[in-house]
Amino acid sequence: MSDKKMHEVVVMSEVVDYIRRNTHVETLIDLGSGKAYLSQVLSATSQNLRILAIDSSEINSHGAKKRSDRLDSKWDALKKRADIRASGSDPPVRSKHARSKKKDEDKPLSNDTSEVGKRNRFDDNLKYATKFVDVDTNLPSLMREHFSDNDSGKGQIFQEKLGLIGLHTCGNLAANSIKIWL
Repeated sequence: MSDKKMHEVVVMSEVVDYIRRNTHVETLIDLGSGKAYLSQVLSATSQNLRILAIDSSEINSHGAKKRSDRLDSKWDALKKRADIRASGSDPPVRSKHARSKKKDEDKPLSNDTSEVGKRNRFDDNLKYATKFVDVDTNLPSLMREHFSDNDSGKGQIFQEKLGLIGLHTCGNLAANSIKIWL
């Protein structure tokens, strides 16, 4: 991600998180989510937040899901490095040799490589939909389609407040988002 995009995502995620916490919003719909950078940052930093990232491009939705899967597999290491940086220190330099050595150390001792019990931290609270959004789009129906009432231990999907977000609402999406909200 470019420095400009990273800046936009960081600032927007802070603003959205501040507003949603102060208004007690637990469910967001990210319209025109693109590669879902904003949704992924919000999902990673807010455990109980449920997000539906909607984009009109199947390539973007599929790519965002794959990125969530990759992020999940590296999340613990990324968090550890971020914590080191936050404390004012520089994390250890990563090199190809260090990564290959780490992979050898992480290999299971047995042939059991099942994924039983291992869950993707994004799967429960962050879902992706491919849909062209206009004023006639039925957002409650999309939410029900992607989240069951029992996801994340929450009750009914629309008994809590809902927020609409969009980092780059191109074309008519900005105007349509306002009309949908109203």
